[in-house]
Amino acid sequence: MKLEPIAKNVFYVGVNDTSRKMFDAFLPLSEGTSYNSYLIEGSEKTVLIDTVDHIKSEELLKNLKQVKKIDYIVANHAEQDHSGSLREVLKKYPEAKVLTTAYCKSMLIDLLHIREDSFELVVENQEVSLGDKTLRFIFTPWVHWPETFSTYLIEEKILFSCDFFGAHMSNKNIFVSDNESENVIKQAKIYFAAIMMPFRELIKRNLEKVNSLELEMIAPSHGPIYKNPELILNAYQSWTTGENKDKVLIPYLSMHGSTEVLVRDLEKKLRAENIEAVVVDIEKEGMLGIVEHLVDSRFVIVGTPTMLNEAHPLVVLTMNVIRLLKSKIEFVGIIGSYGWGGRTIETIENALGDMEKEYFEPIMIKGLPKTNDLDEISKLIEKIISKIENN
Repeated sequence: MKLEPIAKNVFYVGVNDTSRKMFDAFLPLSEGTSYNSYLIEGSEKTVLIDTVDHIKSEELLKNLKQVKKIDYIVANHAEQDHSGSLREVLKKYPEAKVLTTAYCKSMLIDLLHIREDSFELVVENQEVSLGDKTLRFIFTPWVHWPETFSTYLIEEKILFSCDFFGAHMSNKNIFVSDNESENVIKQAKIYFAAIMMPFRELIKRNLEKVNSLELEMIAPSHGPIYKNPELILNAYQSWTTGENKDKVLIPYLSMHGSTEVLVRDLEKKLRAENIEAVVVDIEKEGMLGIVEHLVDSRFVIVGTPTMLNEAHPLVVLTMNVIRLLKSKIEFVGIIGSYGWGGRTIETIENALGDMEKEYFEPIMIKGLPKTNDLDEISKLIEKIISKIENN
């Protein structure tokens, strides 16, 4: 790949990873991902903004083949999908200095064994001249690690935002195009939910810093570049400060069909009342089908069979993730089936831990639900409607 210009003497040199199916061994990737790296050639100095995952080191070096000298490498974030090729780049450009914070430096030494004398430390709002171009460092911690920061190219008004505003998708186009903007925001929402949502309050503060900048472009470390920064800024504003929707998320698993009878009856009756219902089969869709809806759903009704005296372990795992992601869920219901008894309800409640939420009365049916069992689903619908009306 040749150097891809995104502005005057600013180039995209990142790589796609279309074969990656999971991120952090947790989040399924429906469209792969990209590891975005950027080259800025000033009149006096040249800088590389971040590297790429180590499995794509050779591709990055190939993209840099015609670059004779790199003076600085900005390490916005220590995580290996950004820093994983740092050692290889330093080997090719031994004169380069790594610009990063003291915190990030310590992490890079721990994670990659980078030599101490490779670094030059920067502080918040410090500016570094490249000659006719100037970098400013904007500290944006907890998006999503504590050491993360962003780099602002003053003259071109470009924010290299690292994970902030990212999306796991391979870049068919370097820039967000009009015909793919809806999908980009969907993928960005999944990304936000999976790694940013636990730090929602801190992200609000970082948004204030970003909103104070003059911006013509936001260039994240995953996914395409935003030539219209308002598109992603408005989305983040909604996801961090917006109110939840009267939406019912129904993650479920059914081993022999009994729990699914309850779930489908619930779905049908909710939709008959014009209440948005999102049904996700945990076994088939996993977390990918769930996480984006955790951003703005008021209700979760979880469906589970009883297995070995407890809730199904995949359902328990899902509830643990909901707790870890600190969603703003307000109301939780448990529906399911059992054969002879068990601790299903207790297992789910323990998995959700101390989340601030209100529980509906559980509905646990012995065996295959009968007609009168489905009356309990109707009563649950009435309780949901009451919560909506009294909001």
